[in-house]
Amino acid sequence: MRELGPDPLLRRCDPANLPFSGTDELPADGPTLGQQRAREAIALAARIGSHGHNAYVMGQPGSGRHAVARSVAAEE
Repeated sequence: MRELGPDPLLRRCDPANLPFSGTDELPADGPTLGQQRAREAIALAARIGSHGHNAYVMGQPGSGRHAVARSVAAEE
């Protein structure tokens, strides 16, 4: 075994390689990567035609779970 320093773990992104110059050019409602199943579950919950039910959305802080839930529910 050998000690692993931070350099091999660091991944750099050259902004010149990105297909946009600023995030304001990106669509606000773009796809939520890896969350198709969650989007489908929220859509189903939004279509339930009775009152008194809730949808629990779980995820890491800052992951956009509230924005995704609002966006999907608004589409329904």
